[in-house]
Amino acid sequence: MVITINALRVVFAILMVGNLDSLLLFPIAFAMLVLQKGYAIAKAAIVPTTVKSHSELVEKNSRLALLSGVAGLVGAAPAALLQFLGGASLSVALAAITFAVATVVATRLDRVAVASEPAGADEQRELRRGGIRLAASATGMLRAIMGFFTFLVAFAYRGGTDDIDLSGSGSAIGAHLHEELLGVDLGASGASALKLGAVVGFTVLGSLAGALLAPKLRERIPEERLLLGALTVIAGTCFLGVWSGGLSGAMLVAFAVGLGVSSGKLAFDSIVQRDAPDANYGRTFAKFETQFQLFWVAGALIPVLFKIPARFGFFVLVAGAAGSGLSYLVGSRAADQPPVIRPPVAQPLERPDDPTLVRSAQPPRGDTTIVAAPPHQATNTDPTLVNPPGSDDVNGDGTVF
Repeated sequence: MVITINALRVVFAILMVGNLDSLLLFPIAFAMLVLQKGYAIAKAAIVPTTVKSHSELVEKNSRLALLSGVAGLVGAAPAALLQFLGGASLSVALAAITFAVATVVATRLDRVAVASEPAGADEQRELRRGGIRLAASATGMLRAIMGFFTFLVAFAYRGGTDDIDLSGSGSAIGAHLHEELLGVDLGASGASALKLGAVVGFTVLGSLAGALLAPKLRERIPEERLLLGALTVIAGTCFLGVWSGGLSGAMLVAFAVGLGVSSGKLAFDSIVQRDAPDANYGRTFAKFETQFQLFWVAGALIPVLFKIPARFGFFVLVAGAAGSGLSYLVGSRAADQPPVIRPPVAQPLERPDDPTLVRSAQPPRGDTTIVAAPPHQATNTDPTLVNPPGSDDVNGDGTVF
């Protein structure tokens, strides 16, 4: 899958070079996004097959997250330089070369079956635990926040000019879609590409910071607190972004989103490895990564379908992160509560032959319960029974208490 995905990326990047100013750019970019999501799922399945222990897997995931942040910064510099010198076609050509190199390198991966057998009962039971499900929901919200923020700032700071060729058949529909999706008139000049680059750069810096801090924080605080902290940081920072607004607010929010998503994912991976020791991690992480990518798409669709100002979008992020954090906190506390043990149901009194004291035939939970013989079987001839003072027959019917 990794080899095929990277090879297809080369093909679509080459097609993109020749269609940067036409409507074909949109389906090509869509295909590139689909391939990107597929690569993330395949990588999540492969990584567990390259390690020998759970602790090594945590370390490798942290290193990969750190490497991704560094590669994002390193790759952005030559791409920006080429775009400055020769336009977008040169930077896309560089991407095609990069994907070609990745295809060759991927051929050196060991071809190991990720999951040769279906999931067993122990694996299914462990993955259905409340702690893992709560952590998956919180991590899914983090991915939805990332998808929402990505397209929010892409439309707010898209850069460039509106020089897309809308001539020919369907030009009216294309023009209408262009105006609705980008939220501007076709004649208007776009915001500076430097603004979008700055916001994206701060997102990468936040991801890099999360990859550096999360492993160290994990040694001192539980993973649940680390995941809750990621949601809290995003909610608080987005609130500051609503208050400040502008490019500075967007860069601040970008850093917080990158930091929260990166550290939250590492916390989730650690929770799964801790609470599901019998699970096949290749299959498990691929399944969860698929769900997270769908969350990303759901979040990204909101600013695509609706015209949302950046500042209002930050307020939406505050509500999403704070609501998810509160839900995770309440759910985690409920999951930590000990199970309620109901008192045993009282057994009915039996009628044994012994007229004195008898033992219950089936005492609850293994306890020995002493019960008195029914009154109509007790007599005053037994020296162990004591009559009430002043009367041998309280009820007048021959019974003795």
